[in-house]
Amino acid sequence: MEIRQVRYFVMVAQTGSFSQAAKELFISQSTLSQQIQQLENEVGVKLLERNTRKVTLSEYGQEFLPYAKNLIYDAEACLGSIMDVRNMATGKLVIGVTYTFSSVMVDVLKEFIRDYPGIRLSIRTALMEELMDMLERNEIDLALSYDPGHKYDNIESTELFRSGICVIARDTHPLAQKVSISLEELSRLKLALPVSGMQARDKFDSVLAEKGIKMNIAVEVNDMQILQKLVRDTELVTVFSRNAIKNSVGLKAIEIENIQGETVGCCHTIKGRYKSIAAREFIRRLRESYYFSNALEKAADVAQRL
Repeated sequence: MEIRQVRYFVMVAQTGSFSQAAKELFISQSTLSQQIQQLENEVGVKLLERNTRKVTLSEYGQEFLPYAKNLIYDAEACLGSIMDVRNMATGKLVIGVTYTFSSVMVDVLKEFIRDYPGIRLSIRTALMEELMDMLERNEIDLALSYDPGHKYDNIESTELFRSGICVIARDTHPLAQKVSISLEELSRLKLALPVSGMQARDKFDSVLAEKGIKMNIAVEVNDMQILQKLVRDTELVTVFSRNAIKNSVGLKAIEIENIQGETVGCCHTIKGRYKSIAAREFIRRLRESYYFSNALEKAADVAQRL
């Protein structure tokens, strides 16, 4: 059995077509058919069901597919580890990131590109559940998101930072002059909030439920860019992680008095899977970046109070 043949099988399984797979692989359809036939002869079973319209997996093919994908990934990881020895002169790192987390990693991303020009970065933005699926399908090397709130059996999560929940207002809003605000004061303002299911919103809702306070919610948004633009261009304020506006212009974070709500930023990888030097270096830089960033923010808060 050759890795090339296994790769061909996976491509046919994913496209459901010999002609499309041949195009993706830059080989002739006859060559592809011959290689798949050799693979089936070697394993002794039919992996694909062929008809005039489409190609589907046989029962044996369905069983073989996840092993085939892992075999390809392990082979690529082996080559990647050899490339690592060359001091990250070349290589590729595929990072998945949630929409709410994307702005948080910009500074580290720019530094990494500057320091390792030979590493080609690919950034995929998606919902957290989609990122977990992409990890399991070996489509990304690591995923960045806020804590999902539950565990995945084959995924390990590394904490990168903790960030307090704050009120976010435009820097010319009257509220921006305050160091902190009470929940009672906040309830008298119109809010634009992230939708339920986002970690900051869920934390905030649990605080409100505990204290029996209701907010005046004007709009709910699941897109951070839209949410920030609303806050920047109107009198609306929002509640989110302080780190969410780390690279945003024209916004100010104001502490909420007497609440313990915190968001946790995490990096997710598959348990036991090889992590390239590039992946480990990117994770290390993220952790260090937020350690120093949070330390500076705390120092600034203390100075403001004095």
